[in-house]
Amino acid sequence: MLAVSGSLALALVPLVLGREAGWPLWAWAMLAAAVPAFLAALRWEGRLAARGGQPLLDPELLRGRVFRTGLAVNAAFMAFLAGFVFVISLTVQTGFGYSPLHSGLVFTLTALLAIPPVDRR
Repeated sequence: MLAVSGSLALALVPLVLGREAGWPLWAWAMLAAAVPAFLAALRWEGRLAARGGQPLLDPELLRGRVFRTGLAVNAAFMAFLAGFVFVISLTVQTGFGYSPLHSGLVFTLTALLAIPPVDRR
């Protein structure tokens, strides 16, 4: 868990803070270190699975065609959804002149409809 989380942090922290800080050297160094850290984490998980342990990220899943296809479809959908929400919120703010708060409230109903129902059996 620490290896996977650490490698994700090495990638996400500079992506979130790097632009604001003017892309200093530490941001580029962290981005460069993220790839070998993630590969080392995958190798560790593979060895753990081979020894009969329970890896956090099972490498056997990534070998399956159905899983990889589902992963690609999910990534494409999430990229579309993030872009769609971004563009719509900008349109509501700049096109209709709403404040950021009012623009966020426009999406309240969508967020409430996305909550799954509770099974009360």
